[in-house]
Amino acid sequence: MKKTIYLYLFLGMVYVLNGCSLDLPPEDEVSDPHAITSVVTAGRSLAAAYNSYKPYNDALIWVTRSDDMVPTQYLSRDVSLSNTYAWEERELINHSEDIWKSLYATLAQCNVLLERIGNVTPLSAAESRELKQIQQRATYLKALCYFDLLRIFSPAFGTSDTSAYGILVKNSFDLTQNQNRLSQRESVDIINRLLTIQAVEDTNTYYITPETAKLLQAQLALWIGDNSKAISLGLPLYAKYRTIIASQSVGTIWSNNVSSLRFFALDTKNITASPYIGLEYNTDLGDYLSVAPEITYTNLDRRADVYRLSTVDSNIFLLGKYRKQVKEREQMQYYTVARASELVFLLSEAYLKQGEKDRALALLNELLVVRGAPPIVTTETNREALLTLLLNEKQKEFVGEPIRFFDLKRNHRSITRTLSSGGTLIIPATDHRWTLPIPASEKRYNPSILQNVGWNVGEGFKQ
Repeated sequence: MKKTIYLYLFLGMVYVLNGCSLDLPPEDEVSDPHAITSVVTAGRSLAAAYNSYKPYNDALIWVTRSDDMVPTQYLSRDVSLSNTYAWEERELINHSEDIWKSLYATLAQCNVLLERIGNVTPLSAAESRELKQIQQRATYLKALCYFDLLRIFSPAFGTSDTSAYGILVKNSFDLTQNQNRLSQRESVDIINRLLTIQAVEDTNTYYITPETAKLLQAQLALWIGDNSKAISLGLPLYAKYRTIIASQSVGTIWSNNVSSLRFFALDTKNITASPYIGLEYNTDLGDYLSVAPEITYTNLDRRADVYRLSTVDSNIFLLGKYRKQVKEREQMQYYTVARASELVFLLSEAYLKQGEKDRALALLNELLVVRGAPPIVTTETNREALLTLLLNEKQKEFVGEPIRFFDLKRNHRSITRTLSSGGTLIIPATDHRWTLPIPASEKRYNPSILQNVGWNVGEGFKQ
């Protein structure tokens, strides 16, 4: 007992003095190395890891920083949201602290489980299979966290001088860890290895399944410009889900407890407020942000009613995906992290970048017909212009979800801010703010880590 108390005190001191070690597992599991002793306790540890992964806490950040939404006259009432929209450095620095700590807290949970699961002796064949499934789910979650870190804290792939600006790998609980980041290529290799472990069958979409792992691999390949690999990984999945995409209403993603269109979803019933509270300000007067006027749907487009709600002004639309549940005083219980229609846009983008315009548009138009939207018919041959058309259609599909920001970053696109004052602000693709800084707390704990270019956080100077 005395050792346990001392350990608690020591961990508390480390947290205070260093800002946070950022790789701390739960105290009870640190103090008791035998906490994971059975399939049941391993399952509880897995549930804790997935519960700690909360991308919905940050979803509005990426939506606000993209061009999905524009400010209303009420945006100034939320200073943090307003600063995020304006890409204010201080606000982004605050976000970087929160996001970094959250992701590494989840990684710590996974590491504790994966370190200790080997001590569990299964009592039956069923338990042996369940144990493998638990290990698999934890490994996939590690991969997803690292992928998130790569997209957020590493520059877009293909930009200059990025070889040393990959992820920081933490595989175990270690208070003395002092290390630099991997290169981007090394980071990709690590994530791929985690996603390609020998898999057992798993269809529970409230965990990351082998199918979701394949989708993540394809997304990672697209992120680094490996278009052929993205196609080879994504095409078999699309073949399986093609009929489901065509037959199921897109509205089921938000209205149904179970939807075959979901690849991976998180149950958020225990959170105290909607992650989209900033988009749920007032149904009569409007929100802090409204859907960008450039995002339009035809009257026959089945997404128009699901995705948008008109305000008092018929020319202003609120985001309706989540509002509909809030309007009915229902908690938004299921946060969809990955879904089937992503495959269409992933494959279309990869084909287009390989110079296969016809295949790209054929895939895209098949989905647009299902949505009731007019297909794209164009004589355009310029690849960048065609990519713009594709990304604009993808924006219509995923408006208000944290996807557009990363599409723009991946494709080295600039962004234009429509300011509440009526002016505009252009943020070029080369702006350092596309990549968040390594937090000061990590720099204090781990002085060897390399800070991102353009940021003066925990450094005393800009690189």
